Amino acid sequence: MKRLLLVLPLLALAACGEGDVTELSRQTSPDGAWDVIMARVQATKGKDSPTMVLIGAKGVGNGKAARVFLADHVTAPEVAWDSEKQITIRCEKARVWNYHNFFNAPNGNVAVAIKLACGTEGWVAEAR
Repeated sequence: MKRLLLVLPLLALAACGEGDVTELSRQTSPDGAWDVIMARVQATKGKDSPTMVLIGAKGVGNGKAARVFLADHVTAPEVAWDSEKQITIRCEKARVWNYHNFFNAPNGNVAVAIKLACGTEGWVAEAR
């Protein structure tokens, strides 16, 4: 069951057209080792395009970075390095599909804390 829960967000991205990822911003960590990348996934026409945040070694491409945040219905998202070991993801509100509160480097020697600050209201479905 746990593996199924890990695969479902990937299937959702594939359905949205994962090949059509647009990088919105990239910021290098204060020590110059890591990039945090904000990107948008092209959704089908008329749908809200999901926003994702990835972390990887400096200069890494979108496809090789680790996804740590995925949401849609996001308003004004921002990502910033607070220190060499922490980033903050900020937005007024969002429907968060997936979020990790830390990132471990593949070699296991580096961990980055990830703070989520997406408003107090969260996401509210519109009345139909």
